[in-house]
Amino acid sequence: MRCPKDIDKSLRQHCGLDSQAIEKLHIYTESIQKWQKAINLVSPSTLPILWQRHILDSAQLVPLIKQIATQKKLTTTITDLGSGGGLPALVLAMSGFDHVTMIESDLRKTIFMREVSRETSTSNVTFINERIESATVSQSSFVTARALAPLSQLIEWGKVLMHPMGAMIFLKGQEFQSEINVLTDEDRARITTVQSLTDPKSAIIIYQ
Repeated sequence: MRCPKDIDKSLRQHCGLDSQAIEKLHIYTESIQKWQKAINLVSPSTLPILWQRHILDSAQLVPLIKQIATQKKLTTTITDLGSGGGLPALVLAMSGFDHVTMIESDLRKTIFMREVSRETSTSNVTFINERIESATVSQSSFVTARALAPLSQLIEWGKVLMHPMGAMIFLKGQEFQSEINVLTDEDRARITTVQSLTDPKSAIIIYQ
Protein backbone atom coordinates (compact mmCIF):
# COMPACT_ATOMS: atom_id res chain seq x y z
CA MET A 1 0.00 0.00 0.00
CA ARG A 2 1.60 3.24 -1.16
CA CYS A 3 1.22 6.36 0.92
CA PRO A 4 -1.85 8.41 -0.14
CA LYS A 5 -0.90 11.77 -1.63
CA ASP A 6 -2.61 13.81 1.08
CA ILE A 7 -0.85 11.85 3.82
CA ASP A 8 2.48 12.18 2.00
CA LYS A 9 1.94 15.96 1.90
CA SER A 10 1.18 16.09 5.64
CA LEU A 11 4.22 13.96 6.48
CA ARG A 12 6.47 16.31 4.54
CA GLN A 13 4.92 19.71 5.28
CA HIS A 14 3.52 19.33 8.78
CA CYS A 15 5.81 16.65 10.21
CA GLY A 16 8.99 17.64 8.36
CA LEU A 17 9.89 14.18 7.05
CA ASP A 18 12.13 13.82 4.01
CA SER A 19 11.96 11.35 1.13
CA GLN A 20 14.36 8.91 2.80
CA ALA A 21 12.23 8.72 5.95
CA ILE A 22 9.04 8.24 3.92
CA GLU A 23 10.63 5.45 1.90
CA LYS A 24 11.53 3.70 5.16
CA LEU A 25 7.93 4.10 6.27
CA HIS A 26 6.77 2.38 3.07
CA ILE A 27 8.92 -0.64 3.95
CA TYR A 28 7.55 -0.50 7.51
CA THR A 29 3.89 -0.47 6.42
CA GLU A 30 4.52 -3.38 4.05
CA SER A 31 6.06 -5.32 6.94
CA ILE A 32 3.06 -4.61 9.16
CA GLN A 33 0.75 -6.04 6.50
CA LYS A 34 2.94 -9.13 6.08
CA TRP A 35 3.27 -9.86 9.80
CA GLN A 36 -0.28 -8.89 10.83
CA LYS A 37 -1.72 -12.40 10.36
CA ALA A 38 0.88 -13.91 12.69
CA ILE A 39 1.04 -11.08 15.23
CA ASN A 40 -1.71 -8.61 16.06
CA LEU A 41 0.31 -5.44 15.46
CA VAL A 42 -2.62 -3.08 14.80
CA SER A 43 -6.38 -3.40 14.93
CA PRO A 44 -7.39 -5.31 11.75
CA SER A 45 -10.11 -2.74 11.01
CA THR A 46 -7.46 -0.02 10.70
CA LEU A 47 -5.32 -1.76 8.06
CA PRO A 48 -7.07 0.03 5.14
CA ILE A 49 -6.25 3.39 6.75
CA LEU A 50 -2.84 2.39 8.10
CA TRP A 51 -1.07 5.51 6.84
CA GLN A 52 -3.46 7.97 8.48
CA ARG A 53 -4.48 6.03 11.58
CA HIS A 54 -1.02 4.88 12.61
CA ILE A 55 1.83 6.43 10.61
CA LEU A 56 0.66 10.05 10.44
CA ASP A 57 -0.74 9.78 13.97
CA SER A 58 2.74 8.81 15.20
CA ALA A 59 4.66 11.23 12.96
CA GLN A 60 2.78 14.25 14.30
CA LEU A 61 5.01 14.01 17.37
CA VAL A 62 8.10 14.83 15.29
CA PRO A 63 7.71 18.63 15.09
CA LEU A 64 6.70 18.83 18.77
CA ILE A 65 9.82 16.95 19.88
CA LYS A 66 12.00 19.13 17.66
CA GLN A 67 10.43 22.29 19.04
CA ILE A 68 10.85 21.31 22.69
CA ALA A 69 14.40 20.06 22.09
CA THR A 70 15.35 23.37 20.50
CA GLN A 71 13.72 25.43 23.25
CA LYS A 72 15.37 23.46 26.05
CA LYS A 73 18.61 22.66 24.20
CA LEU A 74 18.06 18.92 24.63
CA THR A 75 19.34 15.97 22.69
CA THR A 76 16.59 14.03 20.94
CA THR A 77 16.91 10.83 22.94
CA ILE A 78 13.56 9.09 23.36
CA THR A 79 12.29 6.21 25.48
CA ASP A 80 9.06 4.73 24.14
CA LEU A 81 6.90 2.74 26.55
CA GLY A 82 5.12 -0.43 25.45
CA SER A 83 6.23 0.01 21.86
CA GLY A 84 4.19 -2.90 20.49
CA GLY A 85 4.76 -2.97 16.74
CA GLY A 86 6.76 0.25 16.82
CA LEU A 87 4.14 2.99 16.97
CA PRO A 88 5.25 5.68 17.48
CA ALA A 89 8.79 4.47 18.26
CA LEU A 90 9.90 3.21 14.85
CA VAL A 91 8.29 6.18 13.11
CA LEU A 92 10.28 8.51 15.36
CA ALA A 93 13.50 6.58 14.80
CA MET A 94 13.03 6.71 11.04
CA SER A 95 12.52 10.47 11.31
CA GLY A 96 16.16 10.84 12.30
CA PHE A 97 16.18 11.56 16.02
CA ASP A 98 19.36 10.88 17.99
CA HIS A 99 18.26 7.63 19.60
CA VAL A 100 15.04 5.77 20.40
CA THR A 101 14.86 3.11 23.11
CA MET A 102 11.86 0.81 22.80
CA ILE A 103 10.56 -1.09 25.82
CA GLU A 104 8.28 -3.98 24.85
CA SER A 105 7.51 -7.10 26.89
CA ASP A 106 6.15 -9.17 23.96
CA LEU A 107 9.09 -11.01 22.40
CA ARG A 108 7.34 -11.51 19.05
CA LYS A 109 6.72 -7.78 18.68
CA THR A 110 10.29 -7.04 19.69
CA ILE A 111 11.53 -9.43 17.00
CA PHE A 112 9.28 -7.69 14.48
CA MET A 113 10.69 -4.27 15.37
CA ARG A 114 14.25 -5.57 15.14
CA GLU A 115 13.54 -6.98 11.69
CA VAL A 116 12.01 -3.72 10.46
CA SER A 117 14.96 -1.72 11.77
CA ARG A 118 17.31 -4.09 9.91
CA GLU A 119 15.32 -3.91 6.67
CA THR A 120 15.21 -0.12 6.78
CA SER A 121 18.80 0.38 8.02
CA THR A 122 17.46 2.22 11.06
CA SER A 123 20.35 1.95 13.50
CA ASN A 124 19.56 4.66 16.07
CA VAL A 125 17.54 2.21 18.17
CA THR A 126 17.76 -0.01 21.24
CA PHE A 127 15.23 -2.75 22.02
CA ILE A 128 14.48 -3.84 25.58
CA ASN A 129 12.32 -6.94 25.82
CA GLU A 130 11.10 -6.46 29.39
CA ARG A 131 8.18 -5.08 31.34
CA ILE A 132 8.43 -1.32 31.84
CA GLU A 133 8.65 -1.53 35.64
CA SER A 134 11.54 -4.02 35.37
CA ALA A 135 13.56 -2.27 32.65
CA THR A 136 16.85 -0.60 33.49
CA VAL A 137 17.20 2.36 31.16
CA SER A 138 19.23 5.56 31.27
CA GLN A 139 17.14 8.71 31.45
CA SER A 140 16.23 10.25 28.10
CA SER A 141 15.10 13.70 27.03
CA PHE A 142 11.67 12.45 25.98
CA VAL A 143 9.30 9.69 27.03
CA THR A 144 6.54 8.68 24.62
CA ALA A 145 3.66 6.21 24.49
CA ARG A 146 0.60 5.47 22.39
CA ALA A 147 -2.50 3.44 23.30
CA LEU A 148 -0.88 1.88 26.35
CA ALA A 149 -2.16 2.83 29.82
CA PRO A 150 -4.00 5.54 31.77
CA LEU A 151 -2.22 8.89 31.87
CA SER A 152 -1.54 8.63 35.61
CA GLN A 153 0.33 5.36 35.09
CA LEU A 154 2.29 6.72 32.12
CA ILE A 155 3.42 9.71 34.16
CA GLU A 156 4.46 7.47 37.06
CA TRP A 157 6.65 5.39 34.73
CA GLY A 158 7.90 8.44 32.90
CA LYS A 159 9.14 10.26 35.99
CA VAL A 160 11.74 7.55 36.45
CA LEU A 161 12.82 7.46 32.81
CA MET A 162 12.74 11.15 31.85
CA HIS A 163 15.61 13.60 32.27
CA PRO A 164 14.58 16.33 34.80
CA MET A 165 14.59 18.96 32.03
CA GLY A 166 12.84 16.70 29.53
CA ALA A 167 9.25 16.09 28.50
CA MET A 168 6.73 13.28 28.27
CA ILE A 169 4.57 13.23 25.15
CA PHE A 170 1.62 10.87 24.97
CA LEU A 171 -0.95 10.26 22.24
CA LYS A 172 -4.40 10.02 23.80
CA GLY A 173 -7.91 9.30 22.51
CA GLN A 174 -11.20 11.10 22.96
CA GLU A 175 -11.40 10.46 26.73
CA PHE A 176 -8.15 12.31 27.42
CA GLN A 177 -9.76 15.03 29.56
CA SER A 178 -11.17 12.53 32.05
CA GLU A 179 -7.66 11.11 32.48
CA ILE A 180 -6.27 14.58 33.12
CA ASN A 181 -9.02 15.34 35.66
CA VAL A 182 -7.96 12.55 38.04
CA LEU A 183 -4.31 13.64 38.20
CA THR A 184 -2.84 15.47 41.17
CA ASP A 185 -2.87 19.28 41.04
CA GLU A 186 0.91 19.24 40.64
CA ASP A 187 0.79 16.93 37.63
CA ARG A 188 -2.11 18.79 36.00
CA ALA A 189 -0.16 22.04 36.27
CA ARG A 190 2.65 20.55 34.18
CA ILE A 191 0.40 19.48 31.31
CA THR A 192 -0.46 21.16 28.04
CA THR A 193 -2.57 19.63 25.28
CA VAL A 194 -2.34 19.85 21.50
CA GLN A 195 -5.21 18.81 19.24
CA SER A 196 -4.47 15.64 17.30
CA LEU A 197 -3.80 16.06 13.59
CA THR A 198 -5.64 12.83 12.78
CA ASP A 199 -8.65 13.13 15.12
CA PRO A 200 -9.91 16.54 16.27
CA LYS A 201 -11.46 14.96 19.38
CA SER A 202 -8.17 13.36 20.46
CA ALA A 203 -5.09 15.03 21.90
CA ILE A 204 -1.37 14.97 22.37
CA ILE A 205 -0.53 15.34 26.08
CA ILE A 206 2.72 17.14 26.86
CA TYR A 207 4.08 16.90 30.40
CA GLN A 208 7.07 19.04 31.29
